Amino acid sequence: IKIDVFGALQKENASSAFASYWLAAAGAKVYPTLGNLEFGYMGGLLPDTFSIAACNSSGAKTYSTCLEVNHQCIIVRQTALTSGCFVGNGAILGPSVYRNDLTIGVGTWTPTDSYPLREDG
Repeated sequence: IKIDVFGALQKENASSAFASYWLAAAGAKVYPTLGNLEFGYMGGLLPDTFSIAACNSSGAKTYSTCLEVNHQCIIVRQTALTSGCFVGNGAILGPSVYRNDLTIGVGTWTPTDSYPLREDG
């Protein structure tokens, strides 16, 4: 139910100047401060499992696969967009910690654990 309610809020407010404020109010972690964020509609997003840094841009009609429904259980994973990420229209994001200054192209699918996206060091 929370994903549906959050989806409805996104459709109304995703492109507004207040996107970072309602993301934080819904339970997403927004760092380091509120503001300086362009966030388009992202379907399937559970705000409690999502964190986003400043200076990010997300296109329209993207989708998050942070929830996986199995026959016996529901698997919940986190997605984190660090500073300077760009997510193109129609991209499908698998759960991961995405590195700084990363561009995820239009229509790109980033499956869970298929390749490391985090820079260590």
